[in-house]
Amino acid sequence: MKLLNFEFVDAFLNYKTSIKCPNKNYADFLFSILDYQFPVFFADGIYDFSKVYDKDSKTINWSYSSNSKTEHDKLISNFEKEANKFLNGVTENLSDSKKAQIIYHNLSKAISYNYNSLNDFKNTESYYVYVNHSGICHSFAYTYNQLLTQVGIESTIAIGQAKGASIGHSWSIIKIDGVYYFADPTYEIYYKNGAFYKYFGMGIKERESTNEYYEDNIVIGMYDSKPMKNYGNFDKNLPILK
Repeated sequence: MKLLNFEFVDAFLNYKTSIKCPNKNYADFLFSILDYQFPVFFADGIYDFSKVYDKDSKTINWSYSSNSKTEHDKLISNFEKEANKFLNGVTENLSDSKKAQIIYHNLSKAISYNYNSLNDFKNTESYYVYVNHSGICHSFAYTYNQLLTQVGIESTIAIGQAKGASIGHSWSIIKIDGVYYFADPTYEIYYKNGAFYKYFGMGIKERESTNEYYEDNIVIGMYDSKPMKNYGNFDKNLPILK
């Protein structure tokens, strides 16, 4: 599957419209993870789940909204420029904790919640966080995790439901020096316009007391979700570095 991913990325960047694929299950899985693992696809790529796999030719197929590779390359370049803005201030000599903190701050102070997307589920892909600075909870969590991947920091997704809430919520789990912490860009937006770190590096006790997300109602993991109590230790808060 890793090889297939590399082939797909290479094909997309080179403006191709198909690659060989052994079966439809691989095709379905690949396109289901694009938003989390390859957001730049949504800068130009178009696919239809009902037509994405051709069983006769054993190929994955997609198309583009652009009319030329020049236009395609420009869309990708624009995406990369926007993504790099969120990485501003991160240097190799910084600790993982400081890198995660800077990226979180850059993201949280720039984004706004798209309530229309919450209702119609349009433009919820993380791509739109980069180019429009808007999205919903999972859009922001995916984006933060993607940016952390760029600087070598392990992360994943948490999904939970607060006490009395009618819908679920997604946020990020970050791993710093072997310890897991919560980081929630969505909630941060509503605390002084995202300019601080109230929801960065939380442990479970603070998460429970602040937002009433309890351990028994939280699952962690993007593809193989596990109950939080089976995942790791979340007892500590991550200190904010100056």
